[in-house]
Amino acid sequence: MLFSERYGYTKPREALQIESVDEPLRNRLWNVLAEAIFNKLIRLEEFGSFLQRLWHGYFKKNIDSIPYDKWINDYNYKESRKEIKEYFYGAQWFQQYDFVEYCVKAVKDKISYTDIEGLFNSNLESEKAGYRLINSLITPITNESEIQGIKDAIGSTENHALKSVNTHLKAALTKLSDRQNPDYRNSIKESISAIEALVNIINGGTKGTLGASIKKLKTKITIHPALESGFNSIYGYTNDADGIRHAMMGEADSDFDDAKYMLVSCSAFVNYLIGKASKAGLLSA
Repeated sequence: MLFSERYGYTKPREALQIESVDEPLRNRLWNVLAEAIFNKLIRLEEFGSFLQRLWHGYFKKNIDSIPYDKWINDYNYKESRKEIKEYFYGAQWFQQYDFVEYCVKAVKDKISYTDIEGLFNSNLESEKAGYRLINSLITPITNESEIQGIKDAIGSTENHALKSVNTHLKAALTKLSDRQNPDYRNSIKESISAIEALVNIINGGTKGTLGASIKKLKTKITIHPALESGFNSIYGYTNDADGIRHAMMGEADSDFDDAKYMLVSCSAFVNYLIGKASKAGLLSA
């Protein structure tokens, strides 16, 4: 906190920036793009291929329109960045987040994603943005422990044996994070499906309802009765006559808070079960 804020001469921002990006946040987002992505790509001699991908995949422009310097027989990086910056500063708030997502996804195989995520999230937090970067998606979750739980669950299921669990978790996060058309109902379905998939894998590939599968799992590992009861209740909510997954219903009355709660809870349960199963030798490290 600055001197002027500590002593009351100016007021720090208190409200989260939701569906908006003010000038300080926009400047910080651009600085991270410029320093952590564009400059690194130039040093790695990868900026030219990035420009081609950006023009083709994001701007959807003819790649012949990328500024070119015939004297050096290469792209004009200075003019290209100027054009990109003009777009970014003239874009609407959600397009600026779209651009950040696209750039992060485009360079994940070139630059450390962990470093990029940390830089973006520290600036989003400092400027009281109501979003964080999780698994390359700008997501409306700001609680650090919740974010870490989701990241841990996705990270610990990336191996081949748990790929189906990973797929469900990523789908739940994607549907929750869609700013234009969020699909909370199906995000909830994907979250609970991640638990079903994991329990069935630990049980040796056998399939069944989550309640029955957890009972079978209890013969192999110890599950706290309160956790078992809580998850059976959640599963019941998604499957009863008015539940999310009931075949006869139309649109469930689900909102962001429902979907976020389910993703956070299921991610925590995934981490819990992986830890228990690994200690019991039921999952490879």
